[in-house]
Amino acid sequence: MFLQNLTTIIIFICLTNSSLFAISLMSENELKSQTAQAGISIAIDNAVFYNEDSQIKLIDDLNKPTPGYLNFKNVKTLTTYNTGNVDFDNDGIMGEILIDIASPSDPASGGYPNPYISIESDDFEVQSFIKIGELEFNQSAIGSMEIIGTGFPKWNLYFGGHGSGIDFETGFQLKVDSFKFDYGPEANGNWLGFQNLFIADSFSGIPENPSTWQPSGKFKLGNFKTNSPATFDIGQRATNDPTGSDTEPVIYVSAPITGSLRIENIHLGNKDFGAVAIDGINIHRLTIEVPGRNLGNL
Repeated sequence: MFLQNLTTIIIFICLTNSSLFAISLMSENELKSQTAQAGISIAIDNAVFYNEDSQIKLIDDLNKPTPGYLNFKNVKTLTTYNTGNVDFDNDGIMGEILIDIASPSDPASGGYPNPYISIESDDFEVQSFIKIGELEFNQSAIGSMEIIGTGFPKWNLYFGGHGSGIDFETGFQLKVDSFKFDYGPEANGNWLGFQNLFIADSFSGIPENPSTWQPSGKFKLGNFKTNSPATFDIGQRATNDPTGSDTEPVIYVSAPITGSLRIENIHLGNKDFGAVAIDGINIHRLTIEVPGRNLGNL
């Protein structure tokens, strides 16, 4: 969701202000008059995107006689963006989207040692509403879904490089007003979901009392400050197989993860289960391989 929102913003900027990225020849005097500036600032004033799809279908394997699939039918999304005219953190500054090339950290500080691309915003208003009229799994209708009020008041993306791969950090605060998955016969009223999901670095307030919760900092995948970036690599799978039979191309994603999560209420069936607080998440390294190693293949 976060990357989808960012991609939409970048496409919007390119379509509505193509001159921002246009290349033009400058005279020698014009070049001499230029001085280095602090990157690019982007403000967005109430940009609204509406999208409607009759279906989005994920298919397991087209080569199978009867491929499995998951089909999202009657998908509707409405998203509004604002930045440059809001001050979420009450610091007296209405932040914008900032794009820059960041300088490497002092080696003595233990931070990321190479230059990197920085894209971030500390005051970003986004409200996203998603409704899926029907979910179908292998010709069976399994329910409907809606996600209401998704917002990212703070976020950042940092990109660097190593050898043949990418180093990155993504940090964000996230708030989702509600998520609802209606399953089974519509008349039974059973649904799975939650109200008021918050994700951040940490929270103040009493865990049992959602009205006291105040988020602080960003939930992070990777951390450039401690030179522990998340990484993305494409290569050949390392194997101890003496026959060398398991050497197909593979995508590796590896990331340390830190942060906290709070949910005001979990709902299952026809019952509410109350608040959830998971604080101090610290995953030192999570590694994902695509495709997998066929473990547990059925």
